Amino acid sequence: MIALSLVAAILTLLAAGYGMVSLLAPKEASLTECERLALAWLLGSVTVSFSLWILGQMLRGVYLQSTEVGICLLLGLIAWRRGQRFSFYRPSLLQILLVLEIALVFYGSFRNPLGWDGLFNWEIKARYAYLNGGSVPSAIFADHGRAFSHAEYPLAIPFTELWFYLWVGEPNQFLLKLIFPAFFAAEVFFLAATLSRAIGATLGHGLAALLFFIPQFTIQPGSAIVGYADLPLSFCYLAA
Repeated sequence: MIALSLVAAILTLLAAGYGMVSLLAPKEASLTECERLALAWLLGSVTVSFSLWILGQMLRGVYLQSTEVGICLLLGLIAWRRGQRFSFYRPSLLQILLVLEIALVFYGSFRNPLGWDGLFNWEIKARYAYLNGGSVPSAIFADHGRAFSHAEYPLAIPFTELWFYLWVGEPNQFLLKLIFPAFFAAEVFFLAATLSRAIGATLGHGLAALLFFIPQFTIQPGSAIVGYADLPLSFCYLAA
């Protein structure tokens, strides 16, 4: 049941993301499926977290989740009506290498606990919001005893985590670990696709594969395996 809930959380987030890509991308843009998928994850997380924050001022619990699901499905319908669908093709050896690297990052994430920021800047706010029905209690922002959690930081990551909590039905830190490797995967896909268009597929995929060998992306504090926001932020800059 948890696995199905997790899949539903991911698919609805991607539906919202694909809808936003279809709305924001210029009509003349020739985005590849890898770029669309990567941007769908980024824009989906932004859309879900922002709308949860807005709706959380008025709704709680199942009403909040149901309304958010409706928004995601509406955006997904927009993407479908505009003809944005998945297409499948035979992968190359370099693409298989990229997938293996991403799998190793996921493995490393599940083998390591969340770091300080992952726990006390992001997860703590997602937990507060979940226990409060979907909105971070206003008292948290005025509590000087919780200054360590940086209440002034944006809520994009915590509310993306909240989305998973709402679907799973509990604050499960272990499941949150897949969010950050997913951002790594999205960044790799996006970089590989854009470089391939500019300098050719072989060199583009080869350069994208080098991200795996940068410690700040994969194994050090701030990387994908410890739940910091550094990697999602880097993808925001890259996509921009």
